[in-house]
Amino acid sequence: MGKTLGIILIIGGIIVGIIITYLMSVYRSEGSLTAGAATLGMVIGFLALVLPQLGFGAFLLLRGRQEAIDTKTATKQRQMLGIIKTRGQDKAVWGTNGPTAFTHSHILSQIDELNLKPQIKRKLLRDNARKILKLN
Repeated sequence: MGKTLGIILIIGGIIVGIIITYLMSVYRSEGSLTAGAATLGMVIGFLALVLPQLGFGAFLLLRGRQEAIDTKTATKQRQMLGIIKTRGQDKAVWGTNGPTAFTHSHILSQIDELNLKPQIKRKLLRDNARKILKLN
């Protein structure tokens, strides 16, 4: 939602800037304003209306992207917990897809974020794999 609102505010800020520029140039060409007054009107219009709108829009856009990343992470965690609950803690094994750019500490931090009990964590990381591979 924040991302969409940010985009709307940025587009609105651009439109307001165009309108201010157009109005000041029309008033200047009609002779209603001097060149200095038109320039001052544009500067004040941009400072008071356009820049705050663009700034807040950019803030919401960036925050919306971070919220999307956080939501994606939370969804992955819920999926993992769902797998553990539905298939059972004795049948799930944590694994990776081979050598990656991720370090073991990165992968283990993902497990820690699930807030599992120590015995369940041990089963996922070691005991279940040992049982499958008959390493007991």
